[in-house]
Amino acid sequence: MATIYLLGGSFCLVGAVAPPSPATPRLLHAVLAGVGLVGAPLQWWLSGAAGRRAHRPLLHASLAVNVVLTWLLMVSAATPAGHVLIGYNFVYLAMVAAYFLPRREARAHTGLVVVAVLSASQASGLEARALVGPIVAISVVTVSEVLGRLATRLRSGATTDPLTGVLNRGAFLDVAHDLLAASGRRGQPISLVIADLDDFKRINDERGHAAGDEVLMSVAETWRGCLRSADVLARVGGDEFVVLLPGAAQEQAREVVRRMRAATEVPWSSGIATTEAGGDLRSLYEEADNQLYAQKRQREPRRDAGLPRQRAATASDAARRLV
Repeated sequence: MATIYLLGGSFCLVGAVAPPSPATPRLLHAVLAGVGLVGAPLQWWLSGAAGRRAHRPLLHASLAVNVVLTWLLMVSAATPAGHVLIGYNFVYLAMVAAYFLPRREARAHTGLVVVAVLSASQASGLEARALVGPIVAISVVTVSEVLGRLATRLRSGATTDPLTGVLNRGAFLDVAHDLLAASGRRGQPISLVIADLDDFKRINDERGHAAGDEVLMSVAETWRGCLRSADVLARVGGDEFVVLLPGAAQEQAREVVRRMRAATEVPWSSGIATTEAGGDLRSLYEEADNQLYAQKRQREPRRDAGLPRQRAATASDAARRLV
């Protein structure tokens, strides 16, 4: 967006200093040149100063402002060539919206852009208006849809575990840090559940990896049905899942685990950690991981004999690898 401001401001500056036609509105170009050249560093600074949650509202506002500015320039264009060149700035705005925003929001901006293109062409008074408006509008819709589909695939591949369809580790970390920060600001509890399937290696060894994959997919689908829409489920390892429960205190988290356990056919162990107002993800993970291991020790005392002294360091290492 800063680049669009900068290029637009430079374009307007050229139009004000060396207008391509005597009919070019030099004053308007001079004003918009100032808006663009000031807006570029301002956009850059605001994007860095704003928190992650403020990025989307800032992008919405910047896109809307640029649509209005481009509309003014397109309406005031003195030549057909300038009318066409300015119109294609709408394409760039639609590309930004399609790539960085969810599909529904991007399509709303695309609709706004199409309305702006068609109305600007009709208001311009140029002979080419009957042709330019529809051509640019079709380009806007086509580019927006193609790029939007591509961006959706890229985001899905970057954030989703391909086997189970739940969040992967990287996406979980991003969401978890945001939710913990929000929990701290609001003074609300938040709970973390670590779930690890028991004897999963035996399933792979005795029935094959395809059977193990089926178990993982089935478990993930079952657990998703046990959670609220605000809860976060992710696969962070081979057979290890984590669940983040915003607003859930310890007993509420235990009830969620009981519900998950009742719906699952394969045995699994779990650990729960709760913080009342934000907190550190690593510490939360270590606490839940220690509880998970303690539960596994109770179920398999002989297999785990002699290991308790090493567990604190192991949990810390696991938390460090995750976070």
